[in-house]
Amino acid sequence: MLEYLGVAASAMVAGMCIFTAALLFDRKPPWRGRARGLAVFMLVTGLGSVQDVLLAAGVQRVAPHFIGLAWPFAMLKGPAIYVYVREMTSPASPTCTRRNLLSFGWPLLLGIALATPFYLLDGQSKIDFMARGEAALSADRSLAALGVLGIIGLSLAISLACLVAVFRLLRRHMRRVRDLFSNIEDKSLSWARWVLLILSAAWIWGAAKSGESVLGLAPGWQEAVASALELGWLGALCYFGVLQQPVFPEQPGDLEKPGEVEPAPKYSRSALDAARMERIADKLQRAMDQDQLFADASLSLRDLSDRLGVSENYISQTLNDQLGRNFFDFVNASRIEAAKRLLREDRKTVLDIALAVGFNSRSTFNAAFRKHAGSTPSRFRASGPDRQDTAH
Repeated sequence: MLEYLGVAASAMVAGMCIFTAALLFDRKPPWRGRARGLAVFMLVTGLGSVQDVLLAAGVQRVAPHFIGLAWPFAMLKGPAIYVYVREMTSPASPTCTRRNLLSFGWPLLLGIALATPFYLLDGQSKIDFMARGEAALSADRSLAALGVLGIIGLSLAISLACLVAVFRLLRRHMRRVRDLFSNIEDKSLSWARWVLLILSAAWIWGAAKSGESVLGLAPGWQEAVASALELGWLGALCYFGVLQQPVFPEQPGDLEKPGEVEPAPKYSRSALDAARMERIADKLQRAMDQDQLFADASLSLRDLSDRLGVSENYISQTLNDQLGRNFFDFVNASRIEAAKRLLREDRKTVLDIALAVGFNSRSTFNAAFRKHAGSTPSRFRASGPDRQDTAH
């Protein structure tokens, strides 16, 4: 019974992943060609599940040379996820060059080389090889067995190394979007951190499961449970991957370069002196207090630069060196001050007030209010004006 449930889960994974890959390969909006890495990941995963279903149906008996065709492609999963996150978080338009293909496609070539001794076996030898099961690999010293073991081990090592690089990219990306945008819930890719943590655990467990199978220690229910869990986290990856739009969408006639959107580290060559920085700080504060630019939920560093006639780098340097805040915290602090006044004087709902001061949702408003005011909006309103004035 469990075996049939595992096959059913693999079939659902195959259909879901291949359908998602077909969507993401589209270069038109909303992905603009930035989701190709995730599309490759989904396609490789889907084809691997198709092979699992066909093997469970006994296709190896009638088409033995079909066995193992998907094995080398498993080594592309980690690089494909890295490419997806890199292109989604890069201000520059994605490019596909021969050098890029070689940089991230070499694991596939390595996988093909490792699988070649198995591919060179005749049909009956392949059937006999699969019939022995993974438990026989530990005792088999043939080139075919060593190649299969190499694919299992190296695909995990490459995938985990790529995930480490992905988490570094996401950490750097979070700092960047806080310097550029006043609302970041659709730009931070926070969902990717949780899904990729689950993916890391799934890959490690998959490797442990393969190792137990090689040693003949794996229980019979493990394969079905692994297929069901894979269906769950892949479903989450498909869902959020389809919903996620590029963080830096291209604008007509505006080809962004990374150096133009991210301030230079430490502003080492900036001509901005202390007096001019103070004048810019006054401009920034007037823009928030008098013009109430914070009420624009889509306000970005570029928008503020255009309104004030001050370069983005100068604004960023002033915020960091003069005011000790990034753009995200600076705008949200003004929003919270305005929200505090409305909570004292207006009987609108908390959500209405959150939207009025520039937040996109109550959850982000609550998080910012706790950070800047030290309590929740509802508790702040309930505490009364006297206690508010003494506490703040």
